Amino acid sequence: MLKYDLERALPLLVGVWGDFAGGFWGVHGFSVDQDGNFYTAEVDSGRVQKFRPRAGANPAYLVGKPVYSAWK
Repeated sequence: MLKYDLERALPLLVGVWGDFAGGFWGVHGFSVDQDGNFYTAEVDSGRVQKFRPRAGANPAYLVGKPVYSAWK
């Protein structure tokens, strides 16, 4: 997983290839919820993984931004 800023710099590289917890194997989709949790859906391993931000994580490095949700 790569995250670029608006100047096309690469400030963040996350993950390694593999079918173990935390590894990625055939990521087909990803999403972020209103709490900043990051989800991946993998084709080859047939699983979904959830990644939570560490306590006190810098919001500038989170993939999604907090949004208002009526579901919460």
